Amino acid sequence: MIRFDSISFGFDGGSLFRDFDLRIEAAGTTALMGSSGSGKSTLLRLLLGLLIPQRGQVVFQGEPLRAGSFDQLRQRTGYLIQGGGLFPHLSATDNITLMARRRGWQPSRIERRLDKLSELVQLEPKLLDRKPGQLSGGQRQRVALLRALMLDPDLLLLDEPFSALDPVIRFQLQEELKTLIGSLNKTVLLVTHDVAEAAWLADHLVLLEDGAIVQQGQFQQFRNQPASPFVEQFLAAARPLPQ
Repeated sequence: MIRFDSISFGFDGGSLFRDFDLRIEAAGTTALMGSSGSGKSTLLRLLLGLLIPQRGQVVFQGEPLRAGSFDQLRQRTGYLIQGGGLFPHLSATDNITLMARRRGWQPSRIERRLDKLSELVQLEPKLLDRKPGQLSGGQRQRVALLRALMLDPDLLLLDEPFSALDPVIRFQLQEELKTLIGSLNKTVLLVTHDVAEAAWLADHLVLLEDGAIVQQGQFQQFRNQPASPFVEQFLAAARPLPQ
């Protein structure tokens, strides 16, 4: 579904990606892992056209993405970031339905979609009238997830979505998200530094270091056949891990 073909990109004259290649399969969940500065979130911004590669191209469903096609891709993409990124002056309902209203959806259609999604993510209807400041961290992330799913996107981008939450709420939302992903049949691209989270949620793991892929594959391959000492160190730094 998505290809990064021979991408070269850097900041302030530096070089982060050099002839970088990566394929993201459709209807699966791919996790981009790595320490800070490894290029995980930069890849998402290159995909959305928020950054432009100096060389190479990003391909979506067989078509290279160009200046005129990024808006169309963004309309087919749900994006969930750390902290949710909700508008503090809007209610949960208004945050979730903002783009649907801007695109001219009928109120009855919006209401049906909101009811369905609220049930899917187990968000109590009474919370929908509250503003983000009146919600807990876990409730805010549920609202942000509803907003990302509102337009029924083909692609779901999750950029460190749970890293700011306490461990109990984070574990609960990871469990719920895994069930949700399994039921929606979407292409999901997850950015995380948490190996356990990646192994739990993703079919395919990609470990980056300084803009290069160190290893990719299923978690069992990382655990049983680490490609380098860096892979071993990265896994050892994340406990507990799945068996």
